[in-house]
Amino acid sequence: MPTVGPALDALLRAGVDASGLRHAIVAGSSLAESLRKRWAEAGHCPLVDLYGATEVGTIWLDWGRGGVAMPGVELRLLDPQQTEALAPVANGEIGEVAVRTRQMAERIVCQGSERLEQDGWFRTGDLARQDDHGCWRLVGRSKLLFDVGGLKVNPIEVEFALCEHPAIAAAVVAPVDVGGVTRVSARLEARSGCEWPSSVELREFLRSQLPPHAIPRDIAFVDRLPRTGSGKVLRASGPGAAAEVHSISPVRSRSQGLSRRADREDWTRKLFGRTAREYDSASAVASLGTGHWYRRKLLKGFGLKAGMSVLDVGSGTGVCASIAQAIVTRSGRVVALDPSREMLDIADRRGVSETVVGFAEALPFGSETFDFVTMSYMLRHVEDLHAAFAEARRVLRPGGRLLVFELSPPETPVLRWAFRHLMGTAIPFATMVVSRRASTFGMMRYWGRTMDVAVPQNTILDAMQNAGLLATRCYTEIGVFHCYRGVAPLRPGATSGSATSAAGTDSTSSPAAMVASLTEALTSNRYNAPNS
Repeated sequence: MPTVGPALDALLRAGVDASGLRHAIVAGSSLAESLRKRWAEAGHCPLVDLYGATEVGTIWLDWGRGGVAMPGVELRLLDPQQTEALAPVANGEIGEVAVRTRQMAERIVCQGSERLEQDGWFRTGDLARQDDHGCWRLVGRSKLLFDVGGLKVNPIEVEFALCEHPAIAAAVVAPVDVGGVTRVSARLEARSGCEWPSSVELREFLRSQLPPHAIPRDIAFVDRLPRTGSGKVLRASGPGAAAEVHSISPVRSRSQGLSRRADREDWTRKLFGRTAREYDSASAVASLGTGHWYRRKLLKGFGLKAGMSVLDVGSGTGVCASIAQAIVTRSGRVVALDPSREMLDIADRRGVSETVVGFAEALPFGSETFDFVTMSYMLRHVEDLHAAFAEARRVLRPGGRLLVFELSPPETPVLRWAFRHLMGTAIPFATMVVSRRASTFGMMRYWGRTMDVAVPQNTILDAMQNAGLLATRCYTEIGVFHCYRGVAPLRPGATSGSATSAAGTDSTSSPAAMVASLTEALTSNRYNAPNS
């Protein structure tokens, strides 16, 4: 069984019979020794901890005695401070893992032509040590190290030590500035059914495992640390944490003169202000007249019903918001949000009940406010996908859903070439003729150009998952129309599949009940598209 650490922990807590397993291969993040010990005490099969990287494949396997390199994989430990040269560390010391193998990738195509390796070696950024028997053990990440009083602190080492405490389920450690002095900060999540230990108790527990300067001075418990869909804790959500989730632009390059955010926002605000009246006719030409029925089909297919609340981000003239309002009826709530007041004035005239000027990365609403968040053909105007999706996740109620509509070039080279020229010239010209305004030509050409350099589907899905959304999927129609879906996690103990009822409970329950309720939420009113 290939799996991840949080899934094994859930199986243990649920008391699932795993006697039929011969091996479980764990990947994604380092396997905590406490989890390996609890799994063995339950009489289950051996755990194999797999360490690897996308760029080089599997590096080593660890059966509990340390990592053993895969055949054909060469390993070295380098001084992480010497980035310009390969400087090996002395035997027994901690160093950055460098890998050489025939399976190495040369470069990442979408990020330019810079080669990934250095003198034939790929530097992983991970820190490890090699024991006297030649086995390897990971101990941290080089970019996460920080100084406290001139001494290095490895946050992953501190997190492992904290998770050895029987009451701690997960931890995020990061530096925090206190009056100009760097201290170690820890945010902790308690194990289900356990009482929170005191700070004094925790520090005493850590004294035998960590040097004094690495023991956290700022300790706080939270109900639940933010996680990805697979259960991995998001380090970037910790206070002052090094940003493991990097800012990701929805397009790989910007037009000349629009690289700065301030310039781009000013340009697009003026552009949409000038073209607000003609925007609907122009977008109808670009979407071949499918915009209204396509949105309605997906909104209803994904479970939007009367009485629900909807936030339409980047609403423009309120097309999607008005469709949603017809579905939720007067008993529901629909809010259209957009940076352009001129666009929202048209949404007002269309009958959208609430319009708000704002940006996707800073939604002016409280947490857990809406059952649905929609984004229609607006990702190119977002500065950071992670920030936008994290905000959508924040304002969604438990079990609520994010729907993102996008139009992207087809994958086949010939069709992609034809689509590029269609969106770059023919469609802008047609929208100009239909709208009788020359300004729509520039607007639609900008749309076509940003579409051509947009990030791939997997990047959007990864950003949604990193924001804490579950069951992320992309549904495609005729190769160019895409709808991305994500679901906000249910609270522990939720027993209903609807977003509205899921928001009304906050009790605790077994992992099996949580899985059952989540399954119900994801399958109720499911969009019945091919291959869904």
